[in-house]
Parts: sequence; C-alpha cells; structure tokens
Amino acid sequence: MIKNNAVKNSLLLLLLLGGAGSAQAEESKKNSSEAKQNTSSSAGKGESKNVEMEKLGFLTGSWNYTATHVKKDKNGKEEVETGKFISRFGPGNNSLIIELHGSSSQGEDVIMDLIGWDPKTKSYETITTGSSFPTFMHGKAYWNKDLFTMEINSKRNNIPSQARIIYKRIRDNEMQVEEWFQRGAEPHKHSMTMKLSKA
Repeated sequence: MIKNNAVKNSLLLLLLLGGAGSAQAEESKKNSSEAKQNTSSSAGKGESKNVEMEKLGFLTGSWNYTATHVKKDKNGKEEVETGKFISRFGPGNNSLIIELHGSSSQGEDVIMDLIGWDPKTKSYETITTGSSFPTFMHGKAYWNKDLFTMEINSKRNNIPSQARIIYKRIRDNEMQVEEWFQRGAEPHKHSMTMKLSKA
C-alpha cells in the first residue's frame, strides 16, 4: 500500500511538474511573442517616414557653388565667393544638416544650418551658426509654391535683421539660391545669388 501510494504520489508530482513546465513554456512563448510585437512596433515607429523632411531631399549631397554678393569688395567689384555646400539628413531623417565652406577676398568662412519639422506647429524651424558669428540664429522656413524659403533672424547693435534665403531646384544636379537682407524696418534688399552644381 505504501509502495502504491508512493508510486501514485510520484506520478502526481510528475503530472504537476509537467503541467507547471507546460504553463511556464506557454507563458514564455507568450512573452516572447509580445516582445517581438513591441520590437516590431518600435522599429516601425523609428522607421516612419517624415514626409515634410523628405521634400527637402533635393538639397542633399555635395555641391560646388559660386556666390555673387551685391556688396562690393575693396576694388569696387561685386564680392565673389566659391566653396562647397554639403547637405545630409540627420538621425532618423528628422532634420537636415547643411554646411557651407566658402572662400572669398574676405577670407575663409563656414556656416552651418539645421532644419527640422515641428509636428506640433506644423512648420519648419531652423538654427544657423558659423565661424564669423559666435551665436545661434533662430528662424523658420516654408514652401512658397516650388521655392523653399528660410528666414533667419538676428540682431546687430540691438537692431533686428533678417536674411531671407530662397532655394530653387533647377535640375537634379543644379540649384540656385537667392538671398534678401532686411535691417530694421527697411524693406528686404537683394544681397546675393548663389549657383550650385552637384560635385
């Protein structure tokens, strides 16, 4: 009788352990499946396309440029600047990073623009900095038909100023940029034309 009870108890223990193991396996399988779904969902979110930033794809790449400034040089001629325009998307394609490395009779100059899309305000925001000014200049950007326009705000001697920069795609390998400058309450005046070609 004791032997039979021992056998029964052993069988019962095995069944219980087997059931527990099966339950643990099911739970583990369920958790694994949920983890995969969460990972897939997170990946999907990370890979979601930013349509407004994709529109700026025409700016990306390495370009050679020649910029003609209305401002005269020391010889009374229009200032001519040549250099590189390098543009790429930032992390997650949620920003556009632009670097300009220019050279003119005034010396070398480097300017960096950061453009991003704010889904809350549904608008582009910009930050500009450079080697010739020790600060950040904030601005906005928008589309005017097929022209992408940046408006960069700053202050000089406590007088507000704004640079309006208009990008126009000519062809896949050709682009033109016009700059208009405003100081105080004065109207915007044309200050520069830049012609770019893919390097």
